[in-house]
Amino acid sequence: MGFFTTFKQKMNLITTQMFIGQSPIEPLIKENRQMLEAELKLSLESTEGIQALKEYSEIETPVSKEALNNTSEVLKNIEKLRQKLVEQLRIGFVRPFEQLSNAWKEVEIMKKEKERAQKTLKHAQKTLEKKQEKKENSPEKMKENELELAEQALSEAESVLKEISEKLEQKEENFHNQKLEVIQNSLKVLIRERKAFHGTAKDSLENIKNSILAIKVRNEGKLYAELDNSLVQEMKEGNAETIKKGKEEDKPSFKSKIYSLTERITKTDLELSKVIRENKQILEAHAKLMKETIEGIAAYKKYAEIESPDIQSILNRFAGALETIETNRQAFIEQMKFEFLEPLEKLSDEYKNLQDVIKQAKHAEEILIKCQKKLKKLQEKPEEKRKPEALPEAEQALEEAKSKSEAAKKNLESKTLEYGIIKAKTLKDSLKSLVERNYKFHEQAYNIIQNAEILVKS
Repeated sequence: MGFFTTFKQKMNLITTQMFIGQSPIEPLIKENRQMLEAELKLSLESTEGIQALKEYSEIETPVSKEALNNTSEVLKNIEKLRQKLVEQLRIGFVRPFEQLSNAWKEVEIMKKEKERAQKTLKHAQKTLEKKQEKKENSPEKMKENELELAEQALSEAESVLKEISEKLEQKEENFHNQKLEVIQNSLKVLIRERKAFHGTAKDSLENIKNSILAIKVRNEGKLYAELDNSLVQEMKEGNAETIKKGKEEDKPSFKSKIYSLTERITKTDLELSKVIRENKQILEAHAKLMKETIEGIAAYKKYAEIESPDIQSILNRFAGALETIETNRQAFIEQMKFEFLEPLEKLSDEYKNLQDVIKQAKHAEEILIKCQKKLKKLQEKPEEKRKPEALPEAEQALEEAKSKSEAAKKNLESKTLEYGIIKAKTLKDSLKSLVERNYKFHEQAYNIIQNAEILVKS
């Protein structure tokens, strides 16, 4: 075979590949790739949300901290499983379809080759007819072996077409068998991996319910409202001058309690805000995955239209199973908004209310200290240099300040306990919902996938 003939064949192959177009399997592959990317995005957002939950646990009371840590650990392991799932589906599901798409292109290339061979044959037939007509009408114009060469070209064209037709028939049969095998085996991989993922997830979530139920709301609320003794000691050491001057042990302790409480509730609000923000992003990632899956379902159904009735039935029923899972995902998203995020967001209102009570208590304490200082100053002042009514008025002002300060203390203690109980109940209920809704979603998905397994085996 000459250089120009080989070059021409290669150029024909390149041209053919350029104009073959997209395989009907390509949309299916594209949508599945995007679904897996959305799964990874969900895993990334979930990992960040889990970290926020774990960081928040560090400022919680012991039993609540244990429940938060247990929940975080289980969710973290589920996300590791999700990442493994994505990798397995790329290898066992997407890649075989990519290979199938390449096989389809090879068939299409050979179809184009057959079309060219048919055109070559038709051209050879016309050429031979012209040569035969020329021989009959103008034999003197015929060149040596002109007719024989035309007959040989026709024979070669017939031989090439026959060879290509036989190869194409074999290639189409191989492609059909490969297609059946890929669809069945890939769906088996997808079902096996998803079934294992959802099964393990629901089992691990089942195991952490008791640690959440162990949260005793009132006990946790009281613990949260208690004074942080170590912080009080630090505050006392920082106010050594005040302690030296005064014999009023309550004063630094109450101020310390205010500082300690302010720090605690502010940190609680900040950390919970982070938990809320990260979980909103998790739900957005769920919504993105749902959108990609719905588009994937449409691709399954569209591809099914060009397939045989048996394959069409399998693909449509499998698409139906995915639709049911995504309907459940939508319900999961709405439930998590209502049962997990909204209650945590409402805690911010409680936080603001407690802040106001703290400000009132702080103000009452400042007035008390001011009255104490004023009285002491008057007492130290020579009698002849102060007004007669000054001392009684200062003593009365001090008594009023003490009364208001005491009332502010009691109100602060009451409201702090109230906030602690509300926070503990909200946390318990929200965590319980987080686990239960995740469990229910994985359980439903597991059952749907298990039912879908039957149609692939049949």
